[in-house]
Amino acid sequence: MRTPAWETEWEPRITERVSALGFSSLLDFVASRPRVSLIDLAKSLSVSVEIESGVCADDIAAVQMLWLLLDQAKATGTVVRIARDLLVRKLNEYTTGWPDPSDLHARKRLGSCLANWSSSISSYLPEYSDITMHIGRVLLGEPMPVGWLPVDASDPVLIDLFHRHWHSTNK
Repeated sequence: MRTPAWETEWEPRITERVSALGFSSLLDFVASRPRVSLIDLAKSLSVSVEIESGVCADDIAAVQMLWLLLDQAKATGTVVRIARDLLVRKLNEYTTGWPDPSDLHARKRLGSCLANWSSSISSYLPEYSDITMHIGRVLLGEPMPVGWLPVDASDPVLIDLFHRHWHSTNK
């Protein structure tokens, strides 16, 4: 079964759709919707294409947006900001707020969220694997207020955490 997202050059397709919405880059587009998952952002840019009788599929995949976003972040020296941005998206996707320390189920879900965030970055930019895993472990151990959930990448808690733990070797 053919998948429209992978059939043609997807980078120009994403860039054209973002530009048609009035944004100069994918970085600007995602910054305008800080808590929206990449899956939902991809759907918002996609056109549904019929792949067989009555079966449709989107022509943009979330992973394509992730890769292009990380490429643009690396090219502009904003990987640390995009890492925070992606963390905000994952936290908003996986949780409704920071869990009570006694809620083991919610803590496991948070651990999965942080692992997913780390692997989403390091699978494409492996040089960030150690630092994203470290930040995930540190964040999991932080005594955060129950219910805390960052709104965007400029959240003071995240800025402070990344400032303390994002090593200069990973710029």
